[in-house]
Amino acid sequence: MAKIYLAGTKNVLFEFPNLIMDEFIPVVEFDRSKFEQKYGLLSAGPEVTLSKYIDDGLRKMATRVIDTESRKIKLPFSIKKGHPKTSDFDGIVDVRLSKTDAEIQICGKKSFKVKYGDSIEVEIEIKKNSDVEFDINFYAQDDDEGEINKGELKDLFCGRIKIKFDFTVTTEWDTIAPVIPKTKFIEWNHPGVTQNCYHYALEQLRQVGRWVKSERWNKKWDGTKELNDHIYQLYLEQDVAGMKKGVQKDHFEKGVEYLKKTLKAGIPVMAGVDDDSQVTNDDMTTEHFITIVGIGEDSTGKYFLFYDNAVVDSDIGTSIFNKLYCKPSVWMIEGVGDPRNGYIQDTGKKKYIVTQIRETK
Repeated sequence: MAKIYLAGTKNVLFEFPNLIMDEFIPVVEFDRSKFEQKYGLLSAGPEVTLSKYIDDGLRKMATRVIDTESRKIKLPFSIKKGHPKTSDFDGIVDVRLSKTDAEIQICGKKSFKVKYGDSIEVEIEIKKNSDVEFDINFYAQDDDEGEINKGELKDLFCGRIKIKFDFTVTTEWDTIAPVIPKTKFIEWNHPGVTQNCYHYALEQLRQVGRWVKSERWNKKWDGTKELNDHIYQLYLEQDVAGMKKGVQKDHFEKGVEYLKKTLKAGIPVMAGVDDDSQVTNDDMTTEHFITIVGIGEDSTGKYFLFYDNAVVDSDIGTSIFNKLYCKPSVWMIEGVGDPRNGYIQDTGKKKYIVTQIRETK
């Protein structure tokens, strides 16, 4: 209901029960063109019915769903006119969460003074260590500033977006520079070392006073296939030791957590990889060994840095492009490494898939 007041007073001269021209009636729409993909995946969600005062053609809104692993996420929105007959072009839009939870917060402004055509940005911070779903809802009202005919509508429901926060092994992610100096890199043909990638990777650990907890993949010495307790098996191309071929979900999460914890303590880790060359190891998958030395994140994703002892050029072997991207959605760690690395380029897959992680002593 709209009302006309006597100028300078609170006395009502006229009331118009069905007139909405003096109301601020917006629709808050998610601005897909400004959404940064680093915050998560965007998908279509359920249809929602907005306030009855919004025009029939705009009242049904197809909500958007953001699947994210990010602790902080910035979301852009546009303020559109929600009814063709309203002449009040500005007002207040409030942001509210569907959950009351101290571990889910709106950062910064929760209320915006806006007009049709404006853009706003809402930042959310999630501190929970578990999966959670919630809605971000928008409510409008007139600002009543300098107006003779003041709007009466309050808490007009005018927009929604849904957030699905996925807590994974990559949610907490540090940046860790290589824990082995480049000056201690062990290149191919290094003297005094048996000439194969396994022994070169071991020597790489030894350069900083480290070694693997077990040099054997098999737990037993009688030839029985049984995985050693100090190895995380992430991927197999064949059924081995009671494990089915493919990704090993339980070992993936435990292995990634081990890498994060160990690297944070300044300790490097040996890893086996599959690159589609000749299989000579007990897991019937691993074809090469590398040393994981750091952690980082870029526009492609979250990754582990590695040194590759299969090259004679230390600049290539310790390259900042030697990245293995951690992909929790498919339970894999993989990467193509420095494009100058001829060893990788000559393999069938032209990339490394991490197959096993060996605990460091």
